[in-house]
Amino acid sequence: MADPLSIASGIAGLLSLAGAAFHVVHQYIRTAKDAKDFVKALSKELQSLSSVLQGVKILAEAYEQDETEPSVGLRLEHISACSRVLDDILKGTSSIRDTVKNQKSRTSKVENLKWPFRKSKTDELINELSRHKATLSLALDAASLSALVDCLGKSSWKLRHPGTGIWLTESLRFRTWLLEEGSKIWLSGIPGAGKTVLAGAAIREALQQVATVSNVGVAFFFCDYKNKKTWNITNILGAIATQLAWQNESAFAKLKQYHNEIKPRQGMQLRPKAEDLHEVIIEESEAFDRILLVVDGLDECGDNAEIVSRVLSRLNQDIPNLSSALFSRDEPGIRDVLQDQFDQIDIAAHSEDISLYVGAELEKRIEQRQLRINDMHLKDEILLILTTGAQGM
Repeated sequence: MADPLSIASGIAGLLSLAGAAFHVVHQYIRTAKDAKDFVKALSKELQSLSSVLQGVKILAEAYEQDETEPSVGLRLEHISACSRVLDDILKGTSSIRDTVKNQKSRTSKVENLKWPFRKSKTDELINELSRHKATLSLALDAASLSALVDCLGKSSWKLRHPGTGIWLTESLRFRTWLLEEGSKIWLSGIPGAGKTVLAGAAIREALQQVATVSNVGVAFFFCDYKNKKTWNITNILGAIATQLAWQNESAFAKLKQYHNEIKPRQGMQLRPKAEDLHEVIIEESEAFDRILLVVDGLDECGDNAEIVSRVLSRLNQDIPNLSSALFSRDEPGIRDVLQDQFDQIDIAAHSEDISLYVGAELEKRIEQRQLRINDMHLKDEILLILTTGAQGM
C-alpha cells in the first residue's frame, strides 16, 4: 500500500493544480471575445474536480488527529495520471496567462486570443478529467463510510454470524424507524448482549434503504471507551456532517461554507465548534427527504455520556426528517435524557440468535472432528444448555 503521507500530499498538489487550471480557463472565457462551449465545458469539469478534491481535504482533516490513517482506495498512479492531464492544460494555456497578465483593461475583450487546443483535444481532456474525478469520488466515498467504521467504530461486523439480528431488523418497531421520518429508537442492553453487532446490522439495513429509495441520507458513529476522541461531541457531529456532505451536493456546499469560515486561506484558523456543527447538520438535512442516523456506545463516552445523549436528542428535535437509532447500556443518565422521546427496545441476545450460532458452531466442530458426538440426544442437550445458559449474552 502507498505511503498515506504521499497520498495526502499528492491530493493537496492536485487541488492546487486543478485550481490553477480552472483559473486560467476561466480567465480565457472572461477575456476572449467568442469562447466556445467546449471550453466552458472544460471549465465546469475543472470546477467539479476541484470540488471533489476539496471534499477530500475536508475528509482528511476529519482524521488528521487519528493515530491510524483511514484506508483510501487510491494509488499514487491515479494521482500521477490526473496530474499529467492538469499539467497539459497549464502548459498549453501559458500564452493565455501571459496575454491576460499584460492586458491593460480587465473588462475589455481580446479579439485575437486563441484557445490553444482543438475541440477534439479539449473533449479528450474533459473525458480524462471526468474519469479521474469518478475514480476519486468512488474511492473516497467508500472511504468516508468504511473508514469511519474501521477508525472510529471497531464495529465488530466480522463477528456477526450470518442470520443473527433478524429478530431486530424484521421487527415492526425497527421497520417503522427505517421507513418513517422522525422515528426514534433507543436500543439498550447489558454488556455482551451484542449491541454493536446489531448496530452494524442496522447500518446495513439503512444502506440498503438508500440503494432503493432516492434522497435518503445515512450517517453513523461508533463510540469506543478505548478511544477518548470518540467521546467528543464535536468529533461525533463532525463525522455526521462529513458523511451527509458526501451524499448530496447541497449538503456538501453547506459543510464547505462552514469549513471556509473556520479555515480561511488568510487569517487565523479556528477549530470546529459543536454548536456550529449542529447548525450545519440542520442545514444539510434540508437537502434530504429523510436521514437515518445510527450511533452506538453512548455509555462508552465516560463522563460525556449524558452530554452526547442530550445533543443527539436535541438534534432529533431540531430536524423533523431525522430518524435516529441509538445504542447503549441502560444507564440512569442516558435514560433520563432519552426515555421520554425515544421508543426503547431492550436488547438481550435472543434465543434464536444464540441457537443459530451455537448450532452452527457445533456442526462445524463435528465436521472438523474437533468434537465427537455419536449420541444425538447428547448433541441436543449441549445445544440446550449453551443456549439457556447464555443469559442474554
